[in-house]
Amino acid sequence: MKNLSGIAILRKLTGVVAIVFITSLGGAGDAHPTEQAENEFVEAVHDYVRQTRNWPEGSFRIIPQDSRDGMHIFSVIYLADETALQIGGSESFEAHIAPGSGRIEKELRYQ
Repeated sequence: MKNLSGIAILRKLTGVVAIVFITSLGGAGDAHPTEQAENEFVEAVHDYVRQTRNWPEGSFRIIPQDSRDGMHIFSVIYLADETALQIGGSESFEAHIAPGSGRIEKELRYQ
């Protein structure tokens, strides 16, 4: 068994910790929010729908999607769109939330 000094052990451990830390970072801005943060984002989307659409409770659902470009993405599905016979004219949309502010920064309408 090799006898290592305290500094040599620290160097070996620091390297391991650095590797673990670097690999756990993932892509910049694309980290999945914690469950608590996601719940807060869903509530923010719910408030946004109430303020901008005036849709009745139970007429839509909010589905968390992947994060992209530093934004957390949520699909807002207007339930009537799922049974519509015509193509196009959907009321459903995608809400983009900036993690720092917790506000909807962008909205993309579905076709």
